[in-house]
Amino acid sequence: QSAQAEKKAYPEQLQTLEEKEVALQDKPQQDIPPVVLPKVDNTQGALPQRSENDIQQEQEMVLAKLIQQLKDKDWNVRRDASFALGEIKDTRAVEPLIVLLKDEDWSVQKAAISALGEIKDTRAVEPLIALLKDGDWNVRREAAFALGEIKDIRAVEPLTVLLKDGYRDVRMNAEEALGKIKVKNENNGNEKIAAKFNTPFK
Repeated sequence: QSAQAEKKAYPEQLQTLEEKEVALQDKPQQDIPPVVLPKVDNTQGALPQRSENDIQQEQEMVLAKLIQQLKDKDWNVRRDASFALGEIKDTRAVEPLIVLLKDEDWSVQKAAISALGEIKDTRAVEPLIALLKDGDWNVRREAAFALGEIKDIRAVEPLTVLLKDGYRDVRMNAEEALGKIKVKNENNGNEKIAAKFNTPFK
C-alpha cells in the first residue's frame, strides 16, 4: 500500500502523530531540562596515604629480602637480586655482593660486578682489582668497567697493565676507566696524580 493509502486508512492517528512531531520541533531548546549527573563520592574508596615511616619500613624489608636472595640455590634468583641491589644502590649490600664475585655462575658474577660498580663503594675496589687478573677475559672486562665507575686511584696501575691485554674489549674498558679516574682527580685538583697517567686519553 502507498503512503497516501495509509493516510486515508488512519487519518486521525497520522494527524495526531504529525502534530506531536511538529510540536516537539518547535519547542525551544531551553525548555528541555538539562541532564544532571549524580556526584560521585570518592572519599569512601580512597586509599589511605602511607607515612614516611611506612615507606621506609617497606624499603628495609625489600632490601633485606634481596640480600637474603643472594644466597639462594637458584642462580637466576641470585643474579636478579644482584641487579636489583645495583639499582637500589644501598651500601649495606656491598659485602654480600663481594662474596658473589666468586660465584660459580658467570651471569651471577657479572651481575655482582655490575652492582658494585653502580653502588660505587670503595670497599669493592680491592676485590675488583683482583678480578683484573682473572683467566676469563669477560671477567676482566666487567671488572675494569666497574672500577671506572668507582674511580678510585688504587685501580690506576692494575688498569694500566690491562692496556696490553690480548682482548680488545678489555683494553677499551681499561682505557675508559683510567680516563674517568683521571678526570675525577683533575676536577678535584689532584693534578700531580693526574699527570702520572701516561695513557692516550681522549
